[in-house]
Amino acid sequence: MKRSAMVLLGLVVVALGLAAKQLPGVDGGPAAPIAGPQVAVGAPNRGSESVGVELGPLVIEGRGTRTTSVVGDGGTVVLAAGYGVRTSGAAPALRLSLERRVGSGKWESTSAPVRQDEHGLHVSTPPWSASGAAPATTIAYRIASASFIDAAGVAPAVRSRSVSVVYENQAAYTGLAAQIYRDAAPYCPTTAVRIADLMGDVAGDYQPGTSLIRIDAVVGTGAMARPEIVRSVALHECSHERQWLNYDGTNEGRKRMLAAAAAQFSSYDPMGVGATGPSGPLKSDIRPIEHAADCGAMALEPRGYLGYGGSCSPTQLEAARRLLTGGRY
Repeated sequence: MKRSAMVLLGLVVVALGLAAKQLPGVDGGPAAPIAGPQVAVGAPNRGSESVGVELGPLVIEGRGTRTTSVVGDGGTVVLAAGYGVRTSGAAPALRLSLERRVGSGKWESTSAPVRQDEHGLHVSTPPWSASGAAPATTIAYRIASASFIDAAGVAPAVRSRSVSVVYENQAAYTGLAAQIYRDAAPYCPTTAVRIADLMGDVAGDYQPGTSLIRIDAVVGTGAMARPEIVRSVALHECSHERQWLNYDGTNEGRKRMLAAAAAQFSSYDPMGVGATGPSGPLKSDIRPIEHAADCGAMALEPRGYLGYGGSCSPTQLEAARRLLTGGRY
């Protein structure tokens, strides 16, 4: 082998090693946990409280305490809030709605149904087209409860605090962002893409509660500029996005996804596709959601690589492909 060829091979190994590094809780990991929505129904205290509804802080499922999210054209997130009702009799049927404010405009009602159950209030934001001239549009959302009449008085209308979602217009992307979106779009059409400095720890990441893939600027340079490598990174992160979205885009859905991934991606097939050696690591060394995302990339880009090592069995490749095409593990 010529020296130049040997140097190139060395660059590939180093670059792929970068993609394999992982910070706990970053690539596909959960956001900081917070207490779930709470529900309370009770009578007003005589002389101190009036009848009414109290809305807890509105949160974006998967985002912990953060009040912002990013999606692409047509993307959606799930919002949740706790609530309490003070009434002199049976709890009334609340008239709830999701309101939004586009940019600095006026608040307006949407037709999105607000679900009310023992766990709180839940609503999916309606799709928004970001395909206009602006590269991004910010929309604020809040839940509103209309007034109602109780034997003890009139409950006033109330509104929750607001959260914001940035909708990016993918048609405005250029360079590496455009290439990543082009590779991911058949399977993650509503994703946004941002090129960021991820400190050399991961080639890309995805966080629940968004439709946003972040890619380190090193991708697309040097040995990592090979089209199959860029596509592998895009499909790996798209798999993480689908791990969230295909399981309802909620924290409860994520629990089901983690269980399904653990059941199917907790082992390597030593003779499987992408095998890096005669045997993979012990079961305890495998991160199922990462191995699942690797197998998703390998299923659709066989020329790519497994950033977290090991190999994929035919059954794993089939399950990983199923997720990327809209199904579940």
